[in-house]
Amino acid sequence: MGKGAAELLADAMDEKGEVGWIFHDADFYVTNQRDNAFKAVIQANYPNMEIVAEQGFAETKDAEGIAAAMIIQNPDIGGFYVAWDTPA
Repeated sequence: MGKGAAELLADAMDEKGEVGWIFHDADFYVTNQRDNAFKAVIQANYPNMEIVAEQGFAETKDAEGIAAAMIIQNPDIGGFYVAWDTPA
């Protein structure tokens, strides 16, 4: 799923631009695999895309504030990866 998310975001961003990576900051195998796969695929396959901000969340309610801070610090972010739909 992380690979698919990377491919979908790359397509939506025309394979270029700045990305925010918001991952699940917990020792949970499934989300860790998905989150890390997204990052690895972006870095390996999309040289014109750059993850400019990355931060984990432990509670879903924190993701909105993390995204807002990323946008303030990196106003050119064109897309985000978030671990799953609820925090997104």
